Amino acid sequence: MKFAYWPAALSIALAAGSPSAQQAVPKSGAKPVAKKAAQGNPMDAFIEKAFKLHEDDLLCPVTPFSAVRSNVIAQLKANGVTGTASDTEVLSALYTRFPCPFSPYRAELRPATAADVAGAWVSPAEAQPYRFAPKSPLRPATLAEAIKCEAVGYFDGGEYRTGAVLGSSDCPFSKAADLEPARSRPKVASWSMVREGRARIERSDVKDYFEEWDIYAVTAPFRFETLALESGDLVAYKRAATDQALNAATEFRHLRRLK
Repeated sequence: MKFAYWPAALSIALAAGSPSAQQAVPKSGAKPVAKKAAQGNPMDAFIEKAFKLHEDDLLCPVTPFSAVRSNVIAQLKANGVTGTASDTEVLSALYTRFPCPFSPYRAELRPATAADVAGAWVSPAEAQPYRFAPKSPLRPATLAEAIKCEAVGYFDGGEYRTGAVLGSSDCPFSKAADLEPARSRPKVASWSMVREGRARIERSDVKDYFEEWDIYAVTAPFRFETLALESGDLVAYKRAATDQALNAATEFRHLRRLK
C-alpha cells in the first residue's frame, strides 16, 4: 500500500512538554469537529491536508487542533528528529499518534510485554465494527464477508495461531481449548517481540512475509463508543507489513483472554 505525501521540508520547533493524545480525544469516543489549521503555518497546513486526505481511514478525528500539533512534535522528538522534519517524518508521526479507531496514547494503556501477550485470545463480535476504519478500502462490503469473531494464539516457542468465522455464524471461541484444532495443523506462522509493545509475525509458507503489530495492555477499564475494554485486555494495531509503510495502522484488534 502506498501513501501520498507532499514534498516539502518543514522546519519545526521541537518544544518540550505536550499533552497526550488522550487529552485530544473526548473519552466518550464521540467524533469531534476538527478545527482548521492556523493560517500561514506550513506544518499546520500539512497536518490539515493529511487529515482531509486520510481521515476515517489512516487517521481518526481529534480536537483541538493544537493538541494534534503538540503530539506530532512529541512523536518527532521520540523518533529522534531534531530541527527540521521532512513531510514523511511528520506524516509518520501523525499515523503513529492518531490511528483508528482511537489513539493508544492514553492513560489506560501501556505497551505490552511478551508475558502480557502470551496465551489464547478472542477478538469478540462487538469489536469487529472497529477492525477497519470507516473509510478503509479493507472494510468488508457485506456482512457475509465480515469477520464475526477471531481467535489469536501467542504460544510458547513462537507458535502463532489464528482462527476466524465470517458472517452471522455463532462465535465458536469461548475457551483456550477451542484453538486446539488449529494447533494440530503444521506450524507455518511464528511470533516474536521486536521490542516492548511491538510483535512481529512471520510465515514460512509465504516468501518474505511479515506483519508487525503494536500491542497495548489495558490497565484500567474504559469505553470507546460501544466498545468496553477491561483491565487485562489487549488492543493491537497492525502497523507494518510487506506492502505497508510509514507506521500507518490499517487494522485494529481488541483481544480478550481465553481460559
